[in-house]
Amino acid sequence: MTNGPIHVSGESQTSIIHYLAWLPIIIFIIIITILALFRSDAVWNPHFLIPALNITFLSFIMFFVSVLAARSYLIERSVTLLLLGCGTLTLSLGAFLGGFSLLGNNINSTISIYNTAACLSGSFHLASVIFSLRRHSVKPQSGWPYLLFSYFTVFLTIGILALLIENQSWPVYFIQGSGDTLFGSIVIHITITIFAISSILLMANKAKNGANFKYWYGLGLGLIAVGLFGVSIQMSLGDSLNWVGRFSQYLGTVYILIAVLSSIWQTGVWMLPWEKALQESEERYKLLFDTMLQGVIFQDSDGHIASMNSAAEKIIGYKFNQIQGRTLNDLIGKTIHENGQPFNVEEYPSIVALKTGQEVKNVVMGIHHAARKNYTWLNIHAVPEFMRGEKIPYQVYMTFEDITEDKQINEKLRHARDNLEKQVKERTLELEKVVDELKRSNEELQSFAYITSHDLQEPLRTIASYAQLIKRRYEGQLDQDADEFIDFMVNGASRMKNMIQGLLDYSRVGTQGHEFKEFKSEYALNYALTNLQSAINENNAEITYDKLPTIFADKNQIVSVFQNLIGNALKFQKDGLKPEIHISANKKDNEYVFSVRDNGIGIEKQYTHHIFEVFKRLHAIDEYEGAGIGLAIVKRIIDRHGGRVWVESEFGKGSTFCFTLLIANPII
Repeated sequence: MTNGPIHVSGESQTSIIHYLAWLPIIIFIIIITILALFRSDAVWNPHFLIPALNITFLSFIMFFVSVLAARSYLIERSVTLLLLGCGTLTLSLGAFLGGFSLLGNNINSTISIYNTAACLSGSFHLASVIFSLRRHSVKPQSGWPYLLFSYFTVFLTIGILALLIENQSWPVYFIQGSGDTLFGSIVIHITITIFAISSILLMANKAKNGANFKYWYGLGLGLIAVGLFGVSIQMSLGDSLNWVGRFSQYLGTVYILIAVLSSIWQTGVWMLPWEKALQESEERYKLLFDTMLQGVIFQDSDGHIASMNSAAEKIIGYKFNQIQGRTLNDLIGKTIHENGQPFNVEEYPSIVALKTGQEVKNVVMGIHHAARKNYTWLNIHAVPEFMRGEKIPYQVYMTFEDITEDKQINEKLRHARDNLEKQVKERTLELEKVVDELKRSNEELQSFAYITSHDLQEPLRTIASYAQLIKRRYEGQLDQDADEFIDFMVNGASRMKNMIQGLLDYSRVGTQGHEFKEFKSEYALNYALTNLQSAINENNAEITYDKLPTIFADKNQIVSVFQNLIGNALKFQKDGLKPEIHISANKKDNEYVFSVRDNGIGIEKQYTHHIFEVFKRLHAIDEYEGAGIGLAIVKRIIDRHGGRVWVESEFGKGSTFCFTLLIANPII
């Protein structure tokens, strides 16, 4: 257990005070019950005491509260405050006039005036509490006229009531020596019930905004109800039970004063805390309403414009004071759908929302303003609003944004898209023509290859055979020039045969290739070396290679690539230098880069791009044999595999031929 001081938080102290505030009510109920069971004949009734207490507590305090209520009403324009002011003023006047009537020993007049005023006061308080519990505060349009009319009516009513009672023109409430009448008993019990209900409603809703005010004001009304109950049991002035009832009412006015003062301390004026919260909420709403980029228009149940924000004025081109109370149909000259069809009035989003009670979303409407040349396009959202418990909307609000610029941009994009589609169609037709032309050219090429392989080679073989026959039979029998001419003819026929065969091989790369398969590239290299073995041995060449990767390609064509590149390296060697050829491969990004390096004669840089063309030769025929088509075949094969081929060389220092093959399966 701690020996230090006990600290109580402000919230705990408030809770303790709230609990202690119930003690007077409990004590008064207990005392009233005891005195009602054990009647006492003791009477203590100094002549001026009861009027003085009534005027001090019931009259002055309640009048002070009514003045504060009037002042705050002029600021807040709240019906709740107006009704509270009327209720406290009625009780104040009733207590004041009843107190002075008591000085004349007219007990019936005193009881009749006060009880009737109390009943009216309770009715005002109950109405005030009911209005305070509504979700929407109802505010009059004017301050002073309502206030003056209401307070004047209260003064007039209580004054007329006092005159009627003094002139005995009002039902009797109390008969000296007999007690209260049936009418008087009914009125006092109705009054007690009204104050009790008002107290219960306030106490039950104290957890919401304005908890302290509702708590103390509810307790005050409860004490008045308890006091009236005590007085109703014993109306004889000076009786102990009557005194208890009176003190309960006096304490009730003190609680009401505490409630009012706490509200003034909390809000700066007597603005009921929940009204203050509502005002702040409305101010925030108004600020948001006026600064929104979207236009907002409120219309009543008949479609008449009730309010609109600045953005709406700017978008539709009218000020609110120009169109207040009118309908949109009165203002807008012409409205159209996106397809150009006119809007009917029944199709307006706000009208549809009012008729169906359902939200209407994303309605695009074009409106034509007389002062504007083009249509203004809006995207509209309409929402109906209902009073609590009602099924028919009492108003609708529309939010909308100007999408004219977006529409113009979309229209330009649509035109651009249409033009692009048109261009694509035109280009597609052109490409289809090109494809058809390529197909035709390919067919002609294949036909040419067929003619070359079958028709041209046959007479060429005949020419070559007879030329060789003439050479064998008549060589040495004719003069030297004739022998030389025969050699030219035999060599020319042989070269022509090689060129035709090379051209045939070149044309077959794309048309007679095999299916791509996965295999080790080293196998293709070894196959090519086997085909070249005779030339390798003849030139005493040294061939080396690194570990080569597994590839996905046409095996026969890769053999042809290696065979052409290595064959060229053997052919274009330096005199007196042993040929050295090295093959390697490395991975780079998504492809393998193969290289075939030699120590041959090399190539001048200006020719490195031309050597891959068909029949392009860098040397005379009598220097190096060949048709000049081998490297062209290599390039076409690598192109088919989706790769690249190039040469890196320096004249007199050898060459390195490189080509790439994709690691992933190529699209054939």
